[in-house]
Amino acid sequence: MVTLNAQSTPSQNLMAQIRKMENISNFLEAIKAYGVPEISCFQTVDLYENKQCYKVIECLRALAAVVSCFFFKELIQFSSNFRQ
Repeated sequence: MVTLNAQSTPSQNLMAQIRKMENISNFLEAIKAYGVPEISCFQTVDLYENKQCYKVIECLRALAAVVSCFFFKELIQFSSNFRQ
């Protein structure tokens, strides 16, 4: 019969929590590198613990603004290359 050790479950749960926090941190670092101002970014715990959700939304709006500017710059460059 297979039994589980009672101490094995919390460590697996802890590892999952750590991975979630790392994923959020990686996302924040990536959007900062993409051009989102740090002041517009939320803290990792804001998303992980569902606190201050307005900061998460503000960050996503800032990301959308950066992406749309990038998209329009690429579109203008594409259209000018197309005309030549």
